[in-house]
Amino acid sequence: MTFEFRGMLDEETGMHPYTWWVMKPELIDENTLSLRMVNQELEGIEEGMTRAQLERLVQRNLDNPELFVEEALLLRRVPQDDFGALADMLAEVGVAPDYDLYP
Repeated sequence: MTFEFRGMLDEETGMHPYTWWVMKPELIDENTLSLRMVNQELEGIEEGMTRAQLERLVQRNLDNPELFVEEALLLRRVPQDDFGALADMLAEVGVAPDYDLYP
């Protein structure tokens, strides 16, 4: 799974990513997704590698238990009934929806 920040979009080319996050997704249960990042200290990873070089490295190491870090980013589904409370909590810390992002 490759994640690209939407904020990295280039108006002329449509897309010019400066940062790629490569993660291993695992569905823990129907409401929880675990994402584990590639271990940046894995032998063979070097600064300045291209996306294609990193993809080949990941493909060659899929069976390597050291490919992904142990610590996972957990994403949990918010029940629709809790959307209002979540929006209130986010607003309290200064996060407001940007409706211009959604045409």
